[in-house]
Parts: sequence; C-alpha cells; structure tokens
Amino acid sequence: MKVLLINPPRFNEIIGNNPAIIEEERGYNPPLGILYVAAYLEEHSAHDVTVIDSQVEELSYNELGERISSAGPDVVGITAMTMTLIDVMKTVALVKGISKDIRVVLGGPHVHIFPDETIRLDGVDYLILGEGERVFKELLDRMDDGPRLREVRGLVFKDGGGGGEGGEVVNTGTPPVVEELDELPFPARHLVDYKKYGSLLSKGNVVTTVFTSR
Repeated sequence: MKVLLINPPRFNEIIGNNPAIIEEERGYNPPLGILYVAAYLEEHSAHDVTVIDSQVEELSYNELGERISSAGPDVVGITAMTMTLIDVMKTVALVKGISKDIRVVLGGPHVHIFPDETIRLDGVDYLILGEGERVFKELLDRMDDGPRLREVRGLVFKDGGGGGEGGEVVNTGTPPVVEELDELPFPARHLVDYKKYGSLLSKGNVVTTVFTSR
C-alpha cells in the first residue's frame, strides 16, 4: 500500500497563556511519533511510506490538499493530540474530500484517552492505541480481513473499518509495550527536511529531539 503519514497544521491549536515570543519563535520539532512508525514500516514491510510535516513546511490547507492528492495514498495516518484536534479533523475532511476510498487512521494521545468518542468522528476509519509501530503494520497487513483485525491488540474500528455514524465499535484493547527498545529502528528522519527544525533555545542552529525512554 501507499501510506502517507501526516503531522497536521496547527492553525487552530489550543494553547496556554505563554509569552508571545514562545508562540511566535518556538520553532518546530521533528514529528518523532510518525517518524518511528515510518521507520518500522520501512524496515519490516514492503509498504511505500511518505511523510508530510505540515507544520514545519508551513502548508496552507490548499497546499496540503495538493500534496495529499499528488501522493495518491491508499492509507493516511495522522497524529492526533487534543490541542490540535480541530486541525486533525480538518485534515481528515481534506483527505476524504479527495477520495472517500482513502482509509484514515488516527493515533496519538487523544486517541488513546478518548477512543469511543474519536472513532465516531466523521471520516475516521481506524484508531491505534498505545505504541503504534507494530500495530500500524499489522493493521496494514490485515486491513481487508475483519476477523483477523480483531486479533490485533491496539485497534479501534467499526464493523471492519467504516468511520462515521452507526455500527459496532470494536476495541481490541491496549497493546503490550515494547520491552526491548533496541528492536525499534531509529526514526526515519530522512523522510523530512531536518534543516528546517529549530528552537527558540538555539536560534540559527539545526535542532532535533530524541525519546530517551518510554
């Protein structure tokens, strides 16, 4: 499958009462969550994976739509946090407006905390709970096989995959944690332009981030 992973825009982000300089010059961090998923798929599957970081590329929704259409994905995965949920759903609507046949998968903290509410949102086909690397691969490998999907821990879907209203919600439970972190490849940083990432704390220099634990 052609898989497109998206870090959505943050035009409608819910933010705290931070000083203006933080919001205006905070820079961008690499979207490590989807880069870990991308790296795992590259190493353990034959799926074709691309990444769009809408934030660092400062894409408008029109520009994002053009990029999605050009990529022609079978499956789109989107990072979902509560503070960016409005932009997440705008991105979902954008994807489904291009083609209703594109499967939309959401993962991230919001999904893990609010699975029942999130799976009922328009256009959402699947949710991934917890750590997503292995689960996302299993979802792609079994996407059109409802009975086998129910065997994969860490998924939420409706009647074999359809999002929207109605249908039985299937929640296979939280997956086991990855005990041996060395089994996971390093994030696929080559799929984004690393030179665009920076920080208020290190202006003018390239910045990246790491997860030191889970």
